[in-house]
Amino acid sequence: MKKLIAVFALIVLVACSQMPSTKNNFSKTIVGTWYFDEQNPDGSRSYFEKTYKADGTASGYMTDTVIDALGVKKVLSRTEFTSRWRIEENMLFITDAAYSDGTKIEKILDKILEITKEKSVLQSVDTGDILIRYRKK
Repeated sequence: MKKLIAVFALIVLVACSQMPSTKNNFSKTIVGTWYFDEQNPDGSRSYFEKTYKADGTASGYMTDTVIDALGVKKVLSRTEFTSRWRIEENMLFITDAAYSDGTKIEKILDKILEITKEKSVLQSVDTGDILIRYRKK
């Protein structure tokens, strides 16, 4: 009987040690460059790109562009930014965000709905907006 209990305990221990930690998986999976590119109702385009580094820092930029009557792409605005990030459970904490236009945001909190190798789906805790980003290849 003691052998049976010992074997069962060993099986449980091995199985648990091989179960992925959600925190670790999200923290590892989010590292890399993510973007979105969308057409706005006014005809302009918004592009966002952010790189999450394994050391907990991030940087990126946002641009708004428009194609003029001659077919030339014009940049309406470009804002660069840096921040720090961490993941706890299924929450992404962005802290110390600093933007090139002088804006500073102390904390941004997003709920992680999904992160795969190709796509991340987050929900802003402040606004409830769903944020879909794609991994840049």
